[in-house]
Amino acid sequence: MFFSEERNQFFRPLTSKYREQILECLRLLYERLYSARADYGESLQRDQIIEIFEEALARAPQLDSGDYGNETRFKSEREQASWILNQLLEYGWIEKQVDQATLQSTFPFTRIGRMFTQSLAEMGTASVRTRHRNTRNTLNALEAFLSRGEVHDLMDAYEYSERIISDFSDVIAELEERKRELVRQVETQLLVQQATEHFFDFMEKRFQPDVSIRLSADSVEKHRDAIQTVIDKIRRKRKEFKREAELKLRELAPELVHPNQSVLYFVLDAIEIRMRNAADLMLPALRRALQSFTKRADIIIRQLSYLTSQRDNSVVDVCRELAQLDSDRQNQVLERAGTQLAGLHFRWLDPDQLRLQMKR
Repeated sequence: MFFSEERNQFFRPLTSKYREQILECLRLLYERLYSARADYGESLQRDQIIEIFEEALARAPQLDSGDYGNETRFKSEREQASWILNQLLEYGWIEKQVDQATLQSTFPFTRIGRMFTQSLAEMGTASVRTRHRNTRNTLNALEAFLSRGEVHDLMDAYEYSERIISDFSDVIAELEERKRELVRQVETQLLVQQATEHFFDFMEKRFQPDVSIRLSADSVEKHRDAIQTVIDKIRRKRKEFKREAELKLRELAPELVHPNQSVLYFVLDAIEIRMRNAADLMLPALRRALQSFTKRADIIIRQLSYLTSQRDNSVVDVCRELAQLDSDRQNQVLERAGTQLAGLHFRWLDPDQLRLQMKR
């Protein structure tokens, strides 16, 4: 069970009114320990972590909430940073380790705390990620296993094939979120320039480099036949090759061992099924999401453009002025306007003067 012993209230720090500040503390600590800024030869002590948390508290806001959380009023950011460290220690995000030689304490992430913090940190990162390469990585790992017989390559292919499905799901979910964000921007009547800038920034920095590659160079349709060919070659390998691979796989991945079932064939079948699902289910779903997103964006941008073009339209101002007048005054103004427009004449057009420029 996940919620047991020290993890019984694991997510409690992220439910108080200080949750945004605690989340920023976790992100900054993770960056300090595991990113390019990390000093891998140094273990962080309490004072160093307090300084990191103080920096995070200066960035993040405190959320208003009367229903959850600790109502303590802290005298300083250092006092609050110390309280946050104690909370993370108590609920299993961070653990305390004592050096028996020097009796100095360090405070690294727990394994579960690091895994969750990594996901939270990656949500807001702008770093380059090569998520679209998993199809090619699956093919390359299978070819490496076919040529060298190293079972670690086969397990890499098994893992990469699982990420293909999750990557499709991530992109589809992101497109849906972007679509809702566009609608929300229009409903809140944000600036037209801001809404369009967000859309084109997403299309240029996210859509073009990643999704377009997923639909072309890394398309599962493109590599599906090659992966199937390699899998068929592995199945036709000599019995000695498959027997040795089976023994190593059972030793490497005992959780995949089932009675009366080959681990080697189970892994190959799983990769084959995932590629079939990616090509037959997820790829069409991604295309539908892209079509829906671009269609909604086109409609919204047209609406925004129309609203922008109507800003200087005097008809809207005239209607607004008329609405502020009383009924008698409105009738007088409209009658005067009707008298001035009475000189207009409407006539039928001469059919001989009409020419169809495009024949349907």
